[in-house]
Amino acid sequence: MDPGVGLGSGSGSLRAADLLGSLDYVLVWGVVYQLGFCWRDGLLGERPWAGGALAIGGGAAFAALVGPGPFPVSLILVTGQDPSNTDPPSAAMLAWSVGQVGLALLAAPVVRRWLERERVWRGVGRLGALSMTLYLWHMLPVLIVAAAFYLPGLAPRPAFGSGAWWAWRVPWLLILGVVLAAVVRALVPLERRLASLGARLRPDARLRPGLRVGAGLTAAVPSLAYFAGHGFAPGGRLPLPAILGLAAGTALALAPARGRGPGAAQGPDTARGAAGGRDHSRAEPGGGAAVPTTGAPGL
Repeated sequence: MDPGVGLGSGSGSLRAADLLGSLDYVLVWGVVYQLGFCWRDGLLGERPWAGGALAIGGGAAFAALVGPGPFPVSLILVTGQDPSNTDPPSAAMLAWSVGQVGLALLAAPVVRRWLERERVWRGVGRLGALSMTLYLWHMLPVLIVAAAFYLPGLAPRPAFGSGAWWAWRVPWLLILGVVLAAVVRALVPLERRLASLGARLRPDARLRPGLRVGAGLTAAVPSLAYFAGHGFAPGGRLPLPAILGLAAGTALALAPARGRGPGAAQGPDTARGAAGGRDHSRAEPGGGAAVPTTGAPGL
C-alpha cells in the first residue's frame, strides 16, 4: 500500500502529487473490491476473529485519521474542503470501508438466519431488484426537492449543525423518500425497455446494430465524461454540446430495430427480463449456487 494514500491531493500545484493521488482510486477501492471477493470465497467467514479485527482496526484508524489526523469527518465531496476523502479516496475512506466490512462479517450469521424466513426474503428480493436503480438515481430527488424548495426560498436554512438543522433532517429525508419512490416507479418502463434492448443485441439475433450502437456510444461517452469532470452546469451555464451529444447517443442506442418488435425472438431468459429485467434468485449462505425462488416482481 502506498504510504501516501489520500495525501496526493494535498498539493494541487504539484503535477506529480496529483498523479500520485490518482493512484488512490485503484489502491483504496481495489482493497474494498478484493475484500468482497475474499468474503465470497469464504476466506473471511472461516475466520471468526476476522470481523472483529476489521471492525475494530478500521474504526480505530478512522477515528485517528479524522480526530488528530488531517482528514475531515465527511466522506462525501464537499465544495472547498481540503483535503477531501473522495477526490482522491483517502486513508480515512479506506479505514471506514474496512470497518464496515468487519461489521458486515459480524452481522452476517444473524442476518442469514433472519433471511431464512420466506416473507422476509421476498421483501429483500423486491428491494434488491431495485438496488441498481436506487444507486444510479438516488441523487435526482435531492436536485428536485432543492429546486422546488430552496431556490424559491420556501425552505428554512438554519445554521449547519444547530438543533433546528438536525430537526429539519427528518422531514427532509421523508420528502426525499417520497420523491425517490416516485422516481423509481417512473423508471420501471425505461428499465423494461433497456431489458428488451439487451435481448435484441444478443449475438444470435438477426439484428446487426454494431454501427448504430457504436455511433451512440461515440456520442454519449464523451458527454458523460464531460459531466463527470465539470458538473452539469459549469460556471452556471448548461453545456449544450454535451447535452445534445448525450441525447443523440442515447437515442441511437435505444432506437428500435427495423422489423423487430420488443417481443420478437424471446426465450425464457428474455421473457423474464422483459417482465422485470431481473432474476430473483436466492444465494445459499456460504457462497453456494443460487436457487430460484418464487418471483418477487419489481415495483
